[in-house]
Amino acid sequence: MAKQGLVEDIMDAVKDVCYHLPFWAVPVIASLGAFGANRLCWKVIEPFRQQAGESLDHYPFYAGGIVFLLLILAGTTGWFERRKHKRTLAETNSLERLRALSWREFEHLVAEAYRAAGWQVRTGPGNAADGGIDIEARSPSGARVLIQCKHWKRQKIDVKIVREMLGVLTREGTDKVIVIGTGSFTKDAIQWAEGQPIQLVDGPSLLKHLQQFQGGTGVQIGTSTFSNVWLY
Repeated sequence: MAKQGLVEDIMDAVKDVCYHLPFWAVPVIASLGAFGANRLCWKVIEPFRQQAGESLDHYPFYAGGIVFLLLILAGTTGWFERRKHKRTLAETNSLERLRALSWREFEHLVAEAYRAAGWQVRTGPGNAADGGIDIEARSPSGARVLIQCKHWKRQKIDVKIVREMLGVLTREGTDKVIVIGTGSFTKDAIQWAEGQPIQLVDGPSLLKHLQQFQGGTGVQIGTSTFSNVWLY
C-alpha cells in the first residue's frame, strides 16, 4: 500500500474520532481545525506581507475554509459509516444475510458487535480479503485479543488456519485469538483448538450472539452478556 501523506493521515484520524461521536461534534472539530489553520497561516505569511507589496489577507481565509471543508468531509464520512455498521448489525439475522455481506462488511459487523458490548476495537486497513490481522480488540477485563474473520461461504475453516493464528498470537504477544467464520470449522480444527488460547465461532453461533443487539428499537449499545459469553 502506498504511504499516505500528512493530509490523508489527519483526515483518517478525524474520521476515526468522529466514528464514535455524535454528529454535532463534526462541525465543532472542523471549526477548531479551521481556526488553527487560519492562525498558522497568519504566522507564516506575516514576514512576507511588507515584501510582497500587496495584501495577503485572503490566504488565511482560504486556508481555514479548505481545512474546514476537508474536516467536515472526513468527520461526516466517519459518522455515517458508524450508522451504516449499526444498521447492518441490527438487520443481519439469518445465515443468508450474513453470507450475503462482503468480506469487509462482515469484518465491520463483527467489530461493531464487540464495540456494542463495551470492547475497544480497531479494524485493520482492509487492503485484501484475507490478509493481515482483521481486528485488534481489548475486552472489558483488559485482555488483548486478535479477531480473525473468515467470510467463506462454502469451504470449512481448516486446522491450518487455526494453527497460523496461534503463531500470530505468539508473535503479537496478545492474550487470545478469536476466529469467526460465516460457515463452520473442520473437526480437526475444533479438536486442535481445545486447550489453546483460541476461540472458534461459526456462523450459527455468531448469529445467536448478534440477537441481543437486534430488536424493534435497533442496536443496544453498552455492556452486555456478549462479552461474558464470548470470552470471560
